[in-house]
Amino acid sequence: MEISLDLGKAWQAGLGLFLALALLLIGRATTPVVADSPATLTPDRWQAAVLARKAGAEIVRLAIDAQALHDVAARETPDAIQTMLLAQQIYAGHRQGTTATALARQALIAAAEATARYASGGTPRQIAVDAINAALARIRVLTPAHGAESNRGPLADDSNLGSVRPGATPTPG
Repeated sequence: MEISLDLGKAWQAGLGLFLALALLLIGRATTPVVADSPATLTPDRWQAAVLARKAGAEIVRLAIDAQALHDVAARETPDAIQTMLLAQQIYAGHRQGTTATALARQALIAAAEATARYASGGTPRQIAVDAINAALARIRVLTPAHGAESNRGPLADDSNLGSVRPGATPTPG
């Protein structure tokens, strides 16, 4: 026994209507709006949007890694091996990226190196603290909420280590 349904043109029309509706919804969601009117998505605008998304993702990773360094330096006696592994991870993860985050990436890598040296006893704690504060300052400049008192972006309010005298107990700034 064979059953066949001949939907023919009705099926094709329904599929065409569905595809047109799907394209309309996708177009509305992805079309850039400039001054309350849709703008043509040129290759340059597309590339700029891609770079902006990449830079945003890098800023989030920078902030997370800076917070990890902050946490290490805030400890009275950090674990040297864990700190060196963190420094290697930061170096490997931030060697390359967009030019928008280049200075912040370099500052974070320098802070990771200083923190690893501090954890192994090679440099005073204040050098690591200064390097972390410099990296945090560079990252804060990149955050969208820069300058807002109520929201400082992905970093916690106590992320600034402040100035610490050698031998003194660390206190958030």
